[in-house]
Amino acid sequence: MKKLVELLIDKGYPPSIAKVVVYLLEAKGTMTSSREIEKGIDARQPEVNTAIKALIEKKWVVGGDEKQAGPTGRPTKMYRINYAPLLTDLEKNMGTDMMKWKDLITEIRAMMVVKESVQPETPHVLGKQQSLDHLRL
Repeated sequence: MKKLVELLIDKGYPPSIAKVVVYLLEAKGTMTSSREIEKGIDARQPEVNTAIKALIEKKWVVGGDEKQAGPTGRPTKMYRINYAPLLTDLEKNMGTDMMKWKDLITEIRAMMVVKESVQPETPHVLGKQQSLDHLRL
């Protein structure tokens, strides 16, 4: 993964953004807390927050949903990588380093999880009135 971080930094992305992207790629599309990201990339909270905000603006990361830390305490924000915009932007910006970028994009595609396209933004719950009777033969 260090290779991916170095490629993103070489292309002009700040190290904190590169590290957050790669950390979330390693999470394979699962929701990850900002605290887990901080520990995983050995960065302070302000660095991670700044990187996450920039990545949300680019639409490379989705989330911001809060997970309650228990009966007391502050809720924690949760994030996950958004593969489609990330790959689209990287493919657009390949430029002259085409072979390096093709390797990077190939690695990212290999890390993708099929479930990512199935995960809804908000969970759907059947109401009491709705039933599955219409599916019976």
